[in-house]
Amino acid sequence: MPQDIYLQDEGNLYQVEVDGPSHGAVTIHFGSSFTLRLDEKNIDKLRELLYEVSRDLALARVAKAEGEKDGNV
Repeated sequence: MPQDIYLQDEGNLYQVEVDGPSHGAVTIHFGSSFTLRLDEKNIDKLRELLYEVSRDLALARVAKAEGEKDGNV
C-alpha cells in the first residue's frame, strides 16, 4: 500500500511516502530527512494533532476574512 503526497514548505517541495502496514505499523518517510514508524494508536494521535492545527488555521483564516469584510484589518 505505498502511498505518497508532495508537500510545499517555504518554496521547497517534499515527498511524504507511507509504506505498510507491516507488523502492526506503517513507515512514514519525510523525503530523505527522517522516517517515523508508527502503530495505529500513534497514527491516530498524529492525525488528531494535525486535525486540530488545521482547524485552528481555518478558524484564523475565516476570522481574518470576516475582519477584512467588515473593514477591520
